[in-house]
Amino acid sequence: MSLSGAAACFFQFFCFPGSRSTNTPPHPLSYSCDIYSYYEIKHGAKPKKNVWIENETKDIKQKILDSKYSKKIKQNTLKIYEEVGTEVFGNSRVVEILGCSEVTATAYLKRMEKELKITVSVEGMGKGKYKFSV
Repeated sequence: MSLSGAAACFFQFFCFPGSRSTNTPPHPLSYSCDIYSYYEIKHGAKPKKNVWIENETKDIKQKILDSKYSKKIKQNTLKIYEEVGTEVFGNSRVVEILGCSEVTATAYLKRMEKELKITVSVEGMGKGKYKFSV
């Protein structure tokens, strides 16, 4: 992780007391300093966990499980979702995950985009690139 400006100065001064040139006593946070300590000092509270990501994941999985497709198709679609996560993927990645033909992979991509509406096309990355709509 790269820090700049005031944050870098803060970490250098408080987290690494030996790197200072003055002989002042170390700050109470100097030996247990982390990004959350800095956030607490700056904002007065710890950052909140991104609960919405967990909810979106549950929604997508539930949408797959509630679909009208066979058990095998649901399992394969969940496998694709769990393997890919938030990255951009295409036909070749689905072939790699499922070990199926390109025609079958294309059928899964169409099914996820047009019928289940859980993926969206990504522009600027070339034709046939998708990501899960989180």
